[in-house]
Amino acid sequence: MRDAVDTKGRTPLHHAHLEGQMPCQGILLESGCSESATDSEGQTPKQLGAASMGKGNEGGGNSFLNM
Repeated sequence: MRDAVDTKGRTPLHHAHLEGQMPCQGILLESGCSESATDSEGQTPKQLGAASMGKGNEGGGNSFLNM
């Protein structure tokens, strides 16, 4: 699952950053998820999280839990 991507090329770590889920970020990083993976827009998980300020602006339909 750590290498899974959605239709926008986002990994579970991208979604954890997007939704401000600090505990999930830690678990995903410990399991080997890449902090340098980029989505289809070239954003890393940290860049995506910073852009959204952890507000989950994509809505629940695009959550990694719904992949």
